[in-house]
Amino acid sequence: MNSTQKNSLFLKSDSKSDELWQNMQQELARAVHDKKHPFRLAVLGSQKQEGIGLRYIVLRELSKAGSMLFYTDARSPKVAELQQKPASSLLFYHPQKALQIRVTGKMLIHQKDSLCKEHWKRIQGIVRRAYTPHIQPGTVIENPEAAHVWPEDMTDEYFAILEFIPDSFDLLQLNRLEHLRLEFRKKKEDWEVNWLAP
Repeated sequence: MNSTQKNSLFLKSDSKSDELWQNMQQELARAVHDKKHPFRLAVLGSQKQEGIGLRYIVLRELSKAGSMLFYTDARSPKVAELQQKPASSLLFYHPQKALQIRVTGKMLIHQKDSLCKEHWKRIQGIVRRAYTPHIQPGTVIENPEAAHVWPEDMTDEYFAILEFIPDSFDLLQLNRLEHLRLEFRKKKEDWEVNWLAP
């Protein structure tokens, strides 16, 4: 890692936890509006009937309460999995900053409520097709074209919001042999901060 990269490190040994927390939240907030931001896409891990399910999801909003919002088709298999076992995790990676963030928590499913109604209004035009196909996600089909059929009136019937409520953030700063790792863990209304061996 060259000197320019070292200067751009997110996590340093003399970092102040409150500043890190604010900077992390700012990076996540930027990802909501910047489609090219590395934190725009997160890997969601959840428990399936057998094993672990992994998939990329798009960060859509950070709520004032600190939860993260993602959109999905309510018929997606991951929704049923998360309803049965809401404990889940998110993985973010920022290649320019060599920063990995693992977040654990639980997922709440919203459908046909005021939150969904508000967000559905923001989704315009053909983008609504992502949540309104005739055939539900994961269905076996005869050919790819069979999945590309949508109703003329694209309603919010199958639109759902995944609300992820975090209980820990594990930050890993990659830096050759001097990796740094810091954890924020929820304790009642506060966040406990600990350095961890990487």
